Amino acid sequence: MSHPETERYYTPKLSLLAPSIDDEISSCRPSWERLDEAYSGAIVVSPGTMPDESILFDGALVAERTTGIIWRAQRNAAGVFEKRYVKYPWSISLAQASIAFSNVSAGNWVPWGYQVYEGGGINSASSDLVNNRLVIPITGIYVGRDKISWQGTPTNTHYGHTLWKNDALGTGPLYNDWYESTWPPSVDSGDLSSTIPINEKFYKGDTICAGLWQSSGGNVNNAHRIQLALLRVVD
Repeated sequence: MSHPETERYYTPKLSLLAPSIDDEISSCRPSWERLDEAYSGAIVVSPGTMPDESILFDGALVAERTTGIIWRAQRNAAGVFEKRYVKYPWSISLAQASIAFSNVSAGNWVPWGYQVYEGGGINSASSDLVNNRLVIPITGIYVGRDKISWQGTPTNTHYGHTLWKNDALGTGPLYNDWYESTWPPSVDSGDLSSTIPINEKFYKGDTICAGLWQSSGGNVNNAHRIQLALLRVVD
């Protein structure tokens, strides 16, 4: 027969029940709670919340309410739990309204940022736009497009690239130190717009903008919009 006080040691998810109140059994109770979490799925928290360390363990899955974000707890070298993202739904749309773009020498790419966070994205915010640059939230494979629109003139030759850099990887602050994409530049002669497809691995902290030049002999209006989504997290 079970001891009357064994009710104190009952854990509902795995139906574990202590046969006695021996000290040895009592000491197992914290482990039962962790087993509950491990076998019942993810620990559920409010968005952006770190669970109390007492219920975390290496490999614990944590799911955020309402965002769809799931991450795995992993201790770093200092013994502190870090988030290793498993699932991170994310998308964004940014725009640059039409503005005059000066004639520059051929091939002298000028970084041209975005001014407007258009809203409607998933788990993105205006804070992802810093100094007119899109800042990548986590490392992963991203897909999208950068649509560049030019004022049509009969003498225009104009080009567009999508450029990015990451100071943490040792690149400098100047635009000519930015990584140029390997996608062919978009070339128009009098056309109104062109679209650069994006399918690339970006690192957390990468900053992205358009890179432009045009050699029409004068100012030409330019506008552009980037739409980007995270396809897959790369841990």
